[in-house]
Amino acid sequence: MPSRAPTAGVNFPININTATAEELETLPGIGPELAGRIVVYRNTYGPFAKVGAIVSVSGIGPKILENIKELITVTTPSGSELP
Repeated sequence: MPSRAPTAGVNFPININTATAEELETLPGIGPELAGRIVVYRNTYGPFAKVGAIVSVSGIGPKILENIKELITVTTPSGSELP
């Protein structure tokens, strides 16, 4: 799968606990299928506790994490970053 550059006009970092599938698709290597899996995963298991936890989503491994880790964040509903 070809890697895409982050989309202009999108505010980074993207909070993977609140982002829509469309927002997640702006990340390099994340297409519609993976974006959908991220949303389903967090709706099923709850919010991600840390950025690295995104590898729990089927199809996201260390290589994709390496490409997106600087572009994503996890925060609580109050807006504070998780450790």
